[in-house]
Amino acid sequence: MKFTITIPTYSIYLNVYCSKKKKKLNQWNNQILANFDSHEDAFNSAGKSYDIYLNEDGYRCADIVLDQNQISVGLIAHEVMHSVFFIMSYVDIPLTQESEEAYTFLNGYLMNSIMQHFEPNKIK
Repeated sequence: MKFTITIPTYSIYLNVYCSKKKKKLNQWNNQILANFDSHEDAFNSAGKSYDIYLNEDGYRCADIVLDQNQISVGLIAHEVMHSVFFIMSYVDIPLTQESEEAYTFLNGYLMNSIMQHFEPNKIK
């Protein structure tokens, strides 16, 4: 499964990839890593978040890859929080008491958007 969440406030797209197949996870991982001139032999994580990059069309993107064999709400929340930090850092909003609401609103928006793609009884 692959889907994209638009974050209009910051003009960023978050691509989320989820599969049970290691070969597919590795393929997605290396497609994303190519944006950073990097490569890995294997995807050996339950989940992984990636920093902001410009895609081939010039759009700002971030990515999350999830191993569906290990999927849980906690894993999704963990990777979403990484993405929140990448996004907020990219738009130069450091985490402070004054900015924490922006962080938590973005976290909630991304979690709600991602969870809509999963059946509630199919996730730990």
